[in-house]
Amino acid sequence: MKHFVVRLKLQLLLSMFFIFGCGAHSVANTATGTSGPKATRAPMAQNSVLTMEAIPQYGVVLSESNGDLNVLLRLKGAENKATKRPGLDLAIVLDRSGSMSGAKIVAVKTAALKLLDALNESDRVTLISYATNVQLHSQSVKLDAEGKASLKKHILAIRSGGSTALGPALFQALDHLEGGDRGTSNLAHVMLLSDGLANVGPQDPVVIGRRTSLAFKRGITVSTLGVGLDYNEDLMTRVADQGGGRYHFIENEATVAKVLQDELASLSGTVAGGTEIVLRPKNGVKITKVYGYPTEEKDGITSIKVGAIGSGQTREIVVKLAIATKAKGPFNVGTFELSFRDVAKESKAKTVRLPLSLQVSADAASVKSSEKVEVTVRVAEVESSARLEHAARAVEKGDYVGAKRVLNESLTNLRKQNAATPSPALLQQIEDLEEAEAGIADAQQSEKARKKYVKGNKARQYKSMKK
Repeated sequence: MKHFVVRLKLQLLLSMFFIFGCGAHSVANTATGTSGPKATRAPMAQNSVLTMEAIPQYGVVLSESNGDLNVLLRLKGAENKATKRPGLDLAIVLDRSGSMSGAKIVAVKTAALKLLDALNESDRVTLISYATNVQLHSQSVKLDAEGKASLKKHILAIRSGGSTALGPALFQALDHLEGGDRGTSNLAHVMLLSDGLANVGPQDPVVIGRRTSLAFKRGITVSTLGVGLDYNEDLMTRVADQGGGRYHFIENEATVAKVLQDELASLSGTVAGGTEIVLRPKNGVKITKVYGYPTEEKDGITSIKVGAIGSGQTREIVVKLAIATKAKGPFNVGTFELSFRDVAKESKAKTVRLPLSLQVSADAASVKSSEKVEVTVRVAEVESSARLEHAARAVEKGDYVGAKRVLNESLTNLRKQNAATPSPALLQQIEDLEEAEAGIADAQQSEKARKKYVKGNKARQYKSMKK
């Protein structure tokens, strides 16, 4: 039997909006290069914004069977180094609670000053600090010489003391950016820094995350920076995920400046904002899991929140589907719908629809030979990352035996997979899990060591999922 492997690549053009509307039969013929109904295609162009590939782990599936199918969604932003980025409306939200006293507040203020120097005159900054109350120091200040001087004066005057009104401070920053006059071309972003637990105003991660999710739909992204070992990393992760940004664990306050600079570099290279993927399933297909990205489901339609994509940046998202095949093929999985805002074109909305279908066979050997090893490797990587988080949560609860068991099982599976499909990614994952396993002994020695273990390994898992 001729093996059929679906590998679809879409070029999203800077200058064009188009929709791939072909059916399953024409998708198969397009992928293999055989004759058949022609799919509607847009002209190829060098100035493309985004590339998406939908790669099933198996291009051939067993007939009359129920089971799971992993699909790798690979997104890549176009290299666009010559294009000047749009202006940035940035809200810097700084924790000045009592726990920030000493070296922490000095490091954060120093980092904020350096960040201002890296911004340009097309940018505007809103500065907010919070403790028991929220203080708005400046609103949408233009970064000419006078504006920078004013902002630096406000930053240097910040003093620590009090509780942690994280939720109210974040909400105020979002309210301001949503109500501003930035226009459609400017990027809008919040950088939220905290070293402690939210204890004034809204504190529930779900409630705060819901607010950042709403802001994301309105074109605003949120990144979070957790400083030290006493903040709630689950809250900070949810806020960043729902806000389409990034979460950063900063154990040493001396590295705050570098993280802020990395955030700015990422923003400066953005080519696609507000990126989301929606699966419109057919034939009873359901999404059972998306590794590392928040999802929403309504009326059987699942949306995956991806966030901003930078120039040359790649995202590899693993989606697990539940499918039930019939005797004859091809099997229509459904349509992946990719939407984003073209940053270089005044953030104009773009949408592309990508149908995905598979061949069906009663021959198990045909199924096996259609395996895409790159997908198998990525699946093993993200599944082991999920187990690493599981182990970190076990340590968080004091279940050190359970954590060791989880890591041992995951290491056994990873080593078997690496023997079958050798990969640098799997070797790195094995090394990470071995380090986590060895670190359990230290985590039992003190509360500080336990917190360091938990936050460090959750952050490691987060980065692995997001690459």
